[in-house]
Amino acid sequence: MGLSILLAAVVAVVAVIILTDDGGGVADDAAPPTGEPVGEHGALPECDTAEGSVLSGLVPNAEHTVDEADNEDGWELRDCQWSSASLRYGQTAGFAAVVFIRNRDDPVVGVSGGDVALEDLEADIADHSGTAVEGIGDAAATWYNVSDEVGCVGAVTANMYTVTCHDAQDDDGRWGGLGQEDAIAGARELAEHVVAHVAVGDY
Repeated sequence: MGLSILLAAVVAVVAVIILTDDGGGVADDAAPPTGEPVGEHGALPECDTAEGSVLSGLVPNAEHTVDEADNEDGWELRDCQWSSASLRYGQTAGFAAVVFIRNRDDPVVGVSGGDVALEDLEADIADHSGTAVEGIGDAAATWYNVSDEVGCVGAVTANMYTVTCHDAQDDDGRWGGLGQEDAIAGARELAEHVVAHVAVGDY
């Protein structure tokens, strides 16, 4: 039971890097979120919940490339992705993804959406040899998706399961250039920003 997230980060290798002085990308953060954590999430966050200075730092001149939603019996999902559209001299192209999954209660078997969200996290920990971490949402873990070469964080807030992932190119333009430790660190930085907003319903 539960939805196991196997994020397939499909990233097109940038063949030509456009050098630009345009400071484009996502806007700076608004004020930090305030308020008490919500008891249950009644809707999916929008992709712009993830946007701000943290995302800009991880993905220079970020272009929002994917915003896809899916609604199934028992859960709904939004997949958001960003990649660098163009770079200034010396910048490295980055990639980030955020997946929001809102789980509904299952009264037939007596399982709450929060229980299913925890099952989602446990499934990803098992699938990717993840490591539990504290300080992000109600429960969270980090892992490195070897097949896609992205660092990821999964976090539960009530009945919402949020996954953030990060990667960047190396000097030769190949994705997976960050390595495991730095990719996970970037995903965690993004998760701390996103989950703080999600937890209080600031989306």
